[in-house]
Amino acid sequence: MTIYDVAKKAGVSIATVSRVINESDLVTEKTRKKVESVMNEIGYRPNIFARGLVTDTVKTIGVVSVDIRDSYYSEVVYNINREMRRMGYGVVITNTEPQKSDVKRELNFLIDRRVDGIMLVGSVFADKEYASLIKDIAQNVPIAAINAKISLENVFCTVCDDAFGTYELMEAIHKKGKNKPIYICDNDSQSTMHKIKGYKKAMREIFFKRAEVIHCGDSADAAADVIEQIKLRGCDCAVFSNDMLAAGFVCRAVQLGIKVPDEIGMAGYDNLLFATVTTPPLTTVDSRQDEISRVASRTLVNVIEGGSGKVQKLNMIKPLPVMRESI
Repeated sequence: MTIYDVAKKAGVSIATVSRVINESDLVTEKTRKKVESVMNEIGYRPNIFARGLVTDTVKTIGVVSVDIRDSYYSEVVYNINREMRRMGYGVVITNTEPQKSDVKRELNFLIDRRVDGIMLVGSVFADKEYASLIKDIAQNVPIAAINAKISLENVFCTVCDDAFGTYELMEAIHKKGKNKPIYICDNDSQSTMHKIKGYKKAMREIFFKRAEVIHCGDSADAAADVIEQIKLRGCDCAVFSNDMLAAGFVCRAVQLGIKVPDEIGMAGYDNLLFATVTTPPLTTVDSRQDEISRVASRTLVNVIEGGSGKVQKLNMIKPLPVMRESI
């Protein structure tokens, strides 16, 4: 079915049908309803890209995520897609490796499809190596970044306050009677650095002890080595930078015959779905992926539809500790 079929069946001109599709004010409400009724009846769907040539919008958002296989990123992208569809926007999702050339390819792919805005998912996008690339793209379309603080024109950031979340977790751990927690991470992203900042502050203000941070890999052998270090240092609790890392260590500890939490308490970060099914269930921090996705999505749509004048450049979402049996 074509626009010509709609015009013929509705008894109007092709120009009138075009005005209805493009939401022009030059069409009466009666005519608009008549044309829309015919479009629904015959199953006609307008070409959004052709419409975009007239309206300068295709009601489509591009999403670039780093490693969408990761449970955290997949949940965020799922929530973005759901929120955007509620607001009448389609979503084009792309996955990229962290190399700059790969990110550039995906961003150009989205620009070529004339998306109205782009969402960057992942703290890796805060790295300086991406600054010039993001700056160039932001001159074409507005960008919303999730969990990455990027100080560039036409870039709007929504981040979890990870320093606050980790500090609150440490305070809750202290109330559970743990006296010497150690921090374990597997990367040096912007998000992880903020978490370590919160951990160190808590060690000064709550535990009155020296902060200890271990950077490790995620293999079973690496986990066994780190667990041995935890025991040798006399630590009674391990706080991990994410749930995936923490869950792996909980499983390895059980295999080694270590009682969690009696010998070593363990806590993660993000409150992903699998955190409830580890043995024991994992204490963590709810980083509120649903709220972050909602705020970032609405911020981007507000910029697209109303301009950036009154839109907040940085939204900080407060996470909440979730205490379970691993502490």
